[in-house]
Amino acid sequence: MNGRVSVIVPVYNTPEEYLEECIKSILTQTYEDLEILIIDDGSDEKTASACKRISEYDNRIKLIRQKNSGVSAARNKGIDYSRSPYITFVGSDDVISNKYVEILMRTLTSRGVDIAIAQQSSDKNYEEIITDKEAVEVGSDEAVVDLLYTRRIPTGPFAKMFTRNIVGQHRFCEEYAIAEDLELNYKVMSDAKSIVIIDDSLYYYRPSTGSAMRSPFSRKRMDGLRAVKKVLEVAV
Repeated sequence: MNGRVSVIVPVYNTPEEYLEECIKSILTQTYEDLEILIIDDGSDEKTASACKRISEYDNRIKLIRQKNSGVSAARNKGIDYSRSPYITFVGSDDVISNKYVEILMRTLTSRGVDIAIAQQSSDKNYEEIITDKEAVEVGSDEAVVDLLYTRRIPTGPFAKMFTRNIVGQHRFCEEYAIAEDLELNYKVMSDAKSIVIIDDSLYYYRPSTGSAMRSPFSRKRMDGLRAVKKVLEVAV
């Protein structure tokens, strides 16, 4: 098991304590060959200062700034700046187990697959759960069904390790406020020769109170339907 991993963390006005907790969970990984890319998506002065301060914690951290263009544009910039053969995405207010990278990398490289997927939790009392269950290897068709029906594959780009070859040829859709990653997930999993799903809970997703899906109905909510329409157009 060897090879550098790029951990891409888009940031936009994230509370400082959450951002610090997130980055510290990355810095304490048992797998240490990391490139940590903080993409500041035009944050306010307070968050920008926090990004600058936190980026000085470790020489593996690179701070990249852009004007506010949205989380998808920030993730795309992270892919563009990445110089590693393996890529994973972490939300700036989320936390990962200290074994997150090690377990996903071991799974990915030992089996020679394109994507390794763990489980995530939004439980406030989150603790990593390492199970003895055998990892399940699936083909692209089964993975797509799993993704669309939200069975064993978490939605979003999180709790996943990708080879650069598989994720680097696609882009996150920058048009939508929600479901912005659905099309990319669909394309990447359709292109993958094989995918491994593990039952370990290694990623804590902090639900955002400002999420478009939790706010009153607005036109942004229609982006989910548009994203599904694009997937259907590609699938036909």
